[in-house]
Amino acid sequence: MANPKAHNITQFQKLKFFSLLETVSLLLLVAIAVPLKYFNGWDTGVHFMGPIHGLTFFTYIWFAVQTIADSKWTPLEILRLVVITLIPFGVYFNLSFIKNKIAKLDETQSS
Repeated sequence: MANPKAHNITQFQKLKFFSLLETVSLLLLVAIAVPLKYFNGWDTGVHFMGPIHGLTFFTYIWFAVQTIADSKWTPLEILRLVVITLIPFGVYFNLSFIKNKIAKLDETQSS
């Protein structure tokens, strides 16, 4: 049987990756595509980046739900992970939180 701690670390690493990806997609949408649309009349960037950002956002939510379901989290940690997704660029601030969770799992796995 697979090591459950290793599975949790992998799950957290996926969550960290999609946190970063979601943040980058929002940054590209807000900092590049939207200004090009409104200042240059070029809609293609928004038509391209909007759905990509939506997909990365829902993928992040999916991995957050999976990670929460597979781990023992306090209600405050769950609330933080979910509510912060509603704040623009909020997911970026979860990266250190997720890194700390991975480090704690690494410590318990090695001991």
